[in-house]
Amino acid sequence: MGGGRWAGCLWPGLSQLWWRGRWSGLALAVGFAVALNLVLLATVAWTGLLSPFWKQCGWAAVGLVWGVSAVASLRNAGRSSDGAERLGSGGLTDDLFRAIQSEYLKGNWYETEELLGRHLRQNAADADARLMLATLMRHTGRHDEARSQLKRLLRLDGCEKWRPEIEREFDLLLDAAGTGRVTARD
Repeated sequence: MGGGRWAGCLWPGLSQLWWRGRWSGLALAVGFAVALNLVLLATVAWTGLLSPFWKQCGWAAVGLVWGVSAVASLRNAGRSSDGAERLGSGGLTDDLFRAIQSEYLKGNWYETEELLGRHLRQNAADADARLMLATLMRHTGRHDEARSQLKRLLRLDGCEKWRPEIEREFDLLLDAAGTGRVTARD
C-alpha cells in the first residue's frame, strides 16, 4: 500500500471519499471534524461549557470513532491494493474496473478479456464493458468479433453516451481492414 493510501486512512471518511467517491465518506469526514472541534473548544476555550465527565466522554467518543475508522480504512485499502476485491457480484465495481483498466493499459489483452468476459457473463447489458471489449478485440486483430461487439453494443440502452467512440471504433476497424466503410447499420 502506497504512502498516499496510508495517509488517507488517518482522517475518518477521507479514504472512502477520495478513492471510492462515496458521499458517506464526506458525511463521516465532516461529522468527525465538527465533533473534534466541539470537544476541543469545550476543553480549551469554553472550559465551563461541559463538566469534566462529559469532556472525557467526548474525547473517548472522538478517539473511538477515529480508531475504528482508521482500522477499517487500513483494512479496506490493503485488501483493494492486493487485488482481493477485484470481482463484485453486481455491476462494474470500482475494484473490478481498476483491475480491468490496469491490465488493459499494460497491454495484457488475455487477462483483460478474461476479466471483461467474467463481468459480461453476469452483466450483459453493461455498455461500458462491452465497448472496452470491442476495443480490445480490435487491438488484438479480431476485427469481425470487434464489429460484432459494437453492433451488440448499439442495441443496449446505455450506448448513446458512447456514440462518438463507437463510430470511432468502426472507423478504426475500417482503416485496419482496408475495405469499404463499415457503419452501425451493416
